[in-house]
Amino acid sequence: MPTREDSRESRIRAVIEAAYRRRLVALAADRIAVASVAILAALILLLFAGTQILSPVWLWALAIAGIAFTAHGVQARRTSRYLVAQMIDSAFELKDALSTAWYLLSAPAAVKTGARDAQFGFAARAAERVQPARVFPVRLGRTWILAVALGAITCGLFTARLLTGRLDLRAPMAPGIMAMVVSGVESIVTPSPIRQAHRSEERMPQN
Repeated sequence: MPTREDSRESRIRAVIEAAYRRRLVALAADRIAVASVAILAALILLLFAGTQILSPVWLWALAIAGIAFTAHGVQARRTSRYLVAQMIDSAFELKDALSTAWYLLSAPAAVKTGARDAQFGFAARAAERVQPARVFPVRLGRTWILAVALGAITCGLFTARLLTGRLDLRAPMAPGIMAMVVSGVESIVTPSPIRQAHRSEERMPQN
């Protein structure tokens, strides 16, 4: 049957583990946004250049590069649970309550003393105030906005290919866009036959 001390230790561990996972999620979200921007920018360049975008080699290369970039970024900024506990103490002004309790939990063959029991009690009460989302928020900042914008541009480029009839994505896209622009300008500048007929009727002398 779990004792009161086991319950307090479990509460402390649960809070620190939750904050640790939350920090990893926040780091991953930030790196995924950066990787998405790079991948979408590469896709846009490939669409314009006419490289074989449908080739599995290019698609796998972009996917692997994005995954590797995200994993490396998260791993490089990964910290220990003790440092996460210190971040929580600093954010909520807990006077090193959680970090000290985590150190005692991680210490091998720690001696159970009155001071240790009091520290766990203080840390367990402090853990009830902790909200990991406040310390490690997942921010959808400018990088995510840029990623969404590039995604919209990519969808627009695919749509433009469909409109110009260039379904072969290996062909360069620039000529198709220029053809659409020239066609639009010609339709504005060159009068239509109906408009010419109206102008002719207006010029005819009235009896």
